[in-house]
Amino acid sequence: MYREDKNTIKRILLIVSASILALVFLCAGYVYIKLSKMQLKDGTDAAPETLMLEDESPSPTPSVSYTPIPTVDESLLYTPAPTPEPETNEEFGVINIAVFGMDNRYKNTIIGGRSDVIMILTIDKNTNSVRLTSFIRDTLIYIAPLGDFNRINAAIVFANGPEGAVECIEQEFGLDIDHYMVTNFVGMARIIDAIGGADAYVTSAVAHDCNHCIYEMNPLMGYPQKSNYITSFGDVHLSGIQAVAFMRQRKQDGGFARDDKQKEILLSLKESLGSLSIQEINNILTVVSENVKTDMNPLELVEMTMYLYACKEGDYCSIRVPLDGTYKMGWYKKMSVVQYDKDKNLSRIYDFVYKGLSPYSTSE
Repeated sequence: MYREDKNTIKRILLIVSASILALVFLCAGYVYIKLSKMQLKDGTDAAPETLMLEDESPSPTPSVSYTPIPTVDESLLYTPAPTPEPETNEEFGVINIAVFGMDNRYKNTIIGGRSDVIMILTIDKNTNSVRLTSFIRDTLIYIAPLGDFNRINAAIVFANGPEGAVECIEQEFGLDIDHYMVTNFVGMARIIDAIGGADAYVTSAVAHDCNHCIYEMNPLMGYPQKSNYITSFGDVHLSGIQAVAFMRQRKQDGGFARDDKQKEILLSLKESLGSLSIQEINNILTVVSENVKTDMNPLELVEMTMYLYACKEGDYCSIRVPLDGTYKMGWYKKMSVVQYDKDKNLSRIYDFVYKGLSPYSTSE
């Protein structure tokens, strides 16, 4: 009798253990399938033949006068990029991820159009901190596949996708980028909604311009045309579509201020992520997997998520490129561009990305 009871208990434990293992594998499989949707393989999701180039109208910057840029010295086209220090990203203990926000609002695809948002997310594993380097979209850089200079936001078009854009950024700024992630206006709005929205300071003038963007985006997201408008000013909690409209604004204060708006929203999102439940994180995972493309495989994505989770209480700092006081506005081949001083930018950007040093800690 006693032996039969022991055998029964063993069978029950075996069944329970098997059920738990099955559940673990099922959850792991679910996560793997979700994350697999994000992987961009051999450019199959890209549609280069449908890329729409934006107009070349100038980006208004009220406080800066426009001056012509002299013809670029041909010899500069082949000047090699700055050579990084011998250490690799791994030896520095950092991971660099390029983040592209695409302007392809009228296309049913994530890849395509120009990248209105260009950032490098640096995860510092040594200090569990995050650093963000954002690039003004009109920054003039050399694009090797094009054989000419153009705005940095056009690299993803002329270099045939995110991998080519990453190579252009690496060569121009002497940085090593491990991975990339790509989303678009609609995708970003849905991700922000999944997180619970974002907080920002909105003036009445900016809200007015945001509402024009919202009017345009509403049909793309399945909302009534005249809905989701921002009607409050000051410190406002924004929905996804409102936050994206806010991040796009430059009419009132120019492209440099738009970059600040983007970082304001991202900082708000970072603070919100630290208090989410497992169910909320699962919901976000579903939305992200449907609206982001990356070169990372599912296991790499899980690893990045773990590193970012470890950084949730760590320091967060950001810079904008070109650095303040190191650029001039001008024109290049009928494009309004931002021409930056390499001598005053490259080494300081490198020190910020790899060593966490403030680019403004030393005098000009």
